Amino acid sequence: MAKTKPITWIAVTAGVIITLAVMGSGSEKEAPTQDATAERPIDTSDGFHCLSSWDGSHTAFKRDVKDQLNNPGSFDHVETAVTPVNEAGTHTIRMTYRAENAFGATITTTAYGEYDNDGCSHVVHVYEQR
Repeated sequence: MAKTKPITWIAVTAGVIITLAVMGSGSEKEAPTQDATAERPIDTSDGFHCLSSWDGSHTAFKRDVKDQLNNPGSFDHVETAVTPVNEAGTHTIRMTYRAENAFGATITTTAYGEYDNDGCSHVVHVYEQR
């Protein structure tokens, strides 16, 4: 067996240590503690949990309003606003939209209603044309 020079082994060992140190520096993060990863309860008092993350509308409320239109295909959602939950556990909802009326003219209308904070079920109360 041939003897290897001690300098070669020292150089190889130093190279491996330096490589591992460079690769590992700054890339390791502390694992989150159990407290940090525990789920926090979702605050539903604002009512946003019932609204679409896509356009901010209450999907079922919007569908019921569209079903009442002369031309549901002309429906264009403009804005939805809600109040915080009240003592009865409901939110008041106001949805502004554009749609064609019976004469084919595009008008802006606002629908008002309310929905339940827990189940998100809704009731359409009134339509107001502007």
